[in-house]
Order: sequence, then structure tokens, then C-alpha cells
Amino acid sequence: MERLTLVTDWLEPPRVVPADNGIYFALSAARAKCPYPARSAALPGTAFLPRRLALEFALHTFLETSVSLVVVALPAAEPVWVVLERDDLLASIDAPAVLARLARSPAEIDQPVRGLVGRLTRLFVPLPIFPAPADTIYAVRL
Repeated sequence: MERLTLVTDWLEPPRVVPADNGIYFALSAARAKCPYPARSAALPGTAFLPRRLALEFALHTFLETSVSLVVVALPAAEPVWVVLERDDLLASIDAPAVLARLARSPAEIDQPVRGLVGRLTRLFVPLPIFPAPADTIYAVRL
């Protein structure tokens, strides 16, 4: 896939993001078949812990590689992605400091960390378009 076309507002033109230097991860719930588990094993697409893990994956990936786009499929019954771009994310935060905050035990996570994860993880749902375009995937903001 050459690009990802992100629809964030139906009244604005979609944003086209190059995907040729991107990476895709899929998170799985315990005892689930990946990437989209049965409803009994799925988590809500907005669940905190998978979004926290997706943010950690993206930050480590951006700091350790030259990847410019990270897409993480969350363990929800229907496709939900966290889409993070290197330039947008790293320009708005101190990545090592955020990683240090996220490294604490999930049991110790406080409200400011939940707010940080909520602010930094943009959720998208891929759109089924038929016939599927050969060069892009469309996704709409959740």
C-alpha cells in the first residue's frame, strides 16, 4: 500500500499520508485469534491499555528506526487502528519522557497518563470500499 487516506472531518478534504515507510502492528487479546478476536475475547476499541501499548510501540519504533508511520490494530471485534505519524508525534512531545511515564506499572497509572494516552492516540476505522483502490486504504476517525 502506497498511502493511507485519513478522513478526520466529513466537511474537510481527507488527509493523505504516505505509507511506503510505515509499519503495521496488530495487538491481540489473551486467547484471541488475531487480529480481530471474537466478541467474547475482544476489548472496546477505546480501551486504555491497548492504546497505551500502541503508543509505546510507536514511540520505540520512531526512536529506534527511520519509520515515518505506525499503524497499530487494536484487539477489538471490529477493526480499530491507532495511527501515529513520526513528525506529528515527535514534534509535540518529549518522547523519552513520555516513555518513562508509560514504563510504570499499569496499576500505578494516574489520570494525567490516561489523558496523555487519550490525547496522543488517534483512533481510526478502516473503510470497506469496493472495489478496493490499489494504492490507498481509507480510514475514518473514530
